[in-house]
Amino acid sequence: MSKAFTREDDGATPEATPVGPAPLAPGEVRYLTPEGATKLRAELERLEQERAPDSASTAPAAEGARRARQIEAVLASATVAALDPAQDRVLFGAWVTLEDEAGERTAFRIVGPDEVDARAQQVSANSPLARAALGRRAGDEVFVDRPRGGATYTIVSVRYR
Repeated sequence: MSKAFTREDDGATPEATPVGPAPLAPGEVRYLTPEGATKLRAELERLEQERAPDSASTAPAAEGARRARQIEAVLASATVAALDPAQDRVLFGAWVTLEDEAGERTAFRIVGPDEVDARAQQVSANSPLARAALGRRAGDEVFVDRPRGGATYTIVSVRYR
């Protein structure tokens, strides 16, 4: 059998793999929205309640423990951003609505990398879309460099819930 179709055990165990958030560059701050921090705390509490001290360690239990350690590390290293609902600029935590040249609208929220959820329209502050919008106001045009080609959008609204 070809070596390409076999797996060698590298000796790594779930305990040996890193579980914390990605390392930060010097001077970089990891932000969470207040809702994101609340959601992570609730998930951590749920995971801790699911731990059964007298049960044998199983794969799901080990995965839950790994996720709990990851959440603890994120919460310990993150700063919860204070959001100003009166702010009119696009900042971290903002809900932004953009309109493209064809009149199609896209709405998303700018969140930290630990909160990204495409189904909930939550994009990382590090994404090209968020970086193009940050610091701008409703009515401003932004250019987003995308893998399939650049696009120009108009910021329709900026809001903080």
